[in-house]
Amino acid sequence: MGGHSRGCWPLSETTHVPRAISFTLDLEDYALCGTTAPLDRSVDAILAAAAAAGARGTVFVVGELAERRPDLVARCHDAGHEIGLHGYRHVPIDQLGPAGLRDDVLRGRDVVESITGERILGYRAPLFSITPATSWAPAILAEIGIRYSSSVLPAANPIRGFPGAPRGAFRWKSGLVEFPCPVGGVGRMRIPFLGGVYLRYLPMTLVRHLAKRSPVDPQWLYCHPYDVDETGIALALPHAGRATTWVLGRRRRGCAHRITQVLSLGSAGSPLGEIAAAIGELAEFPRPVA
Repeated sequence: MGGHSRGCWPLSETTHVPRAISFTLDLEDYALCGTTAPLDRSVDAILAAAAAAGARGTVFVVGELAERRPDLVARCHDAGHEIGLHGYRHVPIDQLGPAGLRDDVLRGRDVVESITGERILGYRAPLFSITPATSWAPAILAEIGIRYSSSVLPAANPIRGFPGAPRGAFRWKSGLVEFPCPVGGVGRMRIPFLGGVYLRYLPMTLVRHLAKRSPVDPQWLYCHPYDVDETGIALALPHAGRATTWVLGRRRRGCAHRITQVLSLGSAGSPLGEIAAAIGELAEFPRPVA
């Protein structure tokens, strides 16, 4: 994965098979109405789904959860996955502010590194919350030693999005590498079809079609422990409203198998940290003023 003359991640010309789909997991806690979430079972199901596809990926860990359950972090690490940070608290960047972001990342990184014994180089903002309103964040992340981010949803979105951001990997002015969330569709109808609730609701034929037609290579899937929880008990998510929680709580049965199916559409992707380390020249965003 050396340098490329186009100045960005190479675009795939094929419409038959995506070159690679990487695996990512947002390791965050969740609750079920009236009971404790079976977090262990959900994490094991996701790790098994990735293993069935022969995938090594990146697990972005919430620091507060890591403090309570260091064994879960170790379990993901021992399975061969890179460990990144999903913040110390699962709080969007716009609610933290610049000083809060710095403190949150430093605190979370210390916790997770004490478990794995390895340096944390990757960061995913909760709710993909690097947006035009938080474009100050990449400079802070780079300054404190984060090498790459996976925090931009390059489309309009009812929660948070960054319309106009590149769909493929790019480099912020600070030097931080960004891997935007893969989106498919046209214009304002572009959606993050390879992750979360979209992965659960969309017909598999459509997911396969969008993956095959995507110009971005590699692509990556994202999921959460609650995506595969098959208890049928309603979710209780403090960061989501009642309607959003209802939507997020449905169609969880069979999602682990879907993860394996999607990861098997192309060749096994690599952890994002390995891709970032080997990546060549990237276009800068926003574009430098001439």
